[in-house]
Amino acid sequence: MTRRWADDKVESIRSDLPPDDLTRFNTLYEDALDSTSEEEVRDDLETGYQESEDHLELVTAVASGFHQTPIADGYSSGYEFAITEPLEELNHTEDEEVTNGDVLLVRETEDNDDDEIYLCIVECKAGSEASGRWISKLQGIRDVMDTEEYRQRLKSQIGFEDTEIKYTQCVLLGMIIPIHSMNYEKLSEDMDLPDDFAFWGYDGREQGMVHVEGEVRDKPLAGVIKDSIDAGKVENPLEFTYGDHPLTQMKVLTEDIIKEKKQEGDEHPFEFERSEFRERFDRHLEVGFSGDRREKLVDERVERILDVGLKIDIFVDNDLNSERDYRIYFRGSKYHVAKSSAEQKYFDEMSVERKKERALEQACEEFTREQTRLDDDWRTFDGQIYGTSE
Repeated sequence: MTRRWADDKVESIRSDLPPDDLTRFNTLYEDALDSTSEEEVRDDLETGYQESEDHLELVTAVASGFHQTPIADGYSSGYEFAITEPLEELNHTEDEEVTNGDVLLVRETEDNDDDEIYLCIVECKAGSEASGRWISKLQGIRDVMDTEEYRQRLKSQIGFEDTEIKYTQCVLLGMIIPIHSMNYEKLSEDMDLPDDFAFWGYDGREQGMVHVEGEVRDKPLAGVIKDSIDAGKVENPLEFTYGDHPLTQMKVLTEDIIKEKKQEGDEHPFEFERSEFRERFDRHLEVGFSGDRREKLVDERVERILDVGLKIDIFVDNDLNSERDYRIYFRGSKYHVAKSSAEQKYFDEMSVERKKERALEQACEEFTREQTRLDDDWRTFDGQIYGTSE
């Protein structure tokens, strides 16, 4: 069995403790493990993954509804799907972070001599209950779009460096029931909603997007969304986004590899090179960042997916039948079986992993309440501080 991340951290803490502290820590950790429900942890993991899938469904609905093909319902508005996660690269630097949306739509003016574009930034929110935090996120996006530096960066991403942004519409898209259930009158009183905010709902069964509340001030866009946009007319142009759940990305890439290699008659259809995996991942992205920054971000994300795949044993990097780097490890020969296996292995393995993480957090918090000799390094796990900081 692959050694788990939490086990490594526990051993790191134990190795630095003197005997008396070690005994106390071990007792606290074992007690925490006993009191942490693996079933509850698994439920949380499955819920988080489903929300991620629902979020992707919303993103792809926008991309399909405003696809650059005339059969798309949004085509007549002049707005076209441009990129996902605009300005996302700024959230992966040490000194900068921005609040960005999920999808960017762009409309060029009919008279190109005006050198103007209209933008629509769509923030997608999954979940069965609407939240005021959704509105706060939309307000953060508006603040970013009011900043000239970020407007210039965004124009550069979509190839309109010398073009004026005439108007920016901000949209919050959610599933139809929670969007309809929001108390917009109270929200407007409490949060002072700008007049360029709009709220759209998506009916997954009908694959339809419709305007629910707020104002869409650009008439061409208002016209198409008023009567509902059928997102099912165009084949889904997105399989995943850069920031999607690693399991989603892993399943898509696993299917790609097996299907293509079998079609080519590859002697080892389940084995692949890292460079090939990276190329496939990069090919799926519809993002604005490019150049060295894109190279770096793609490398980081691919490394994470491969690492997770190795941890859950859907990928192995030894005992291969070729000179390649990895093998997709599952019982069967069909890609859909491999995808199902990846999902099962992920929840089986990560439920145990997350249970240990939670137990470690609980043990460290209790330990530092009684003794203050844990070093800051001991109290840092997976980007969170457990216990008190000096």
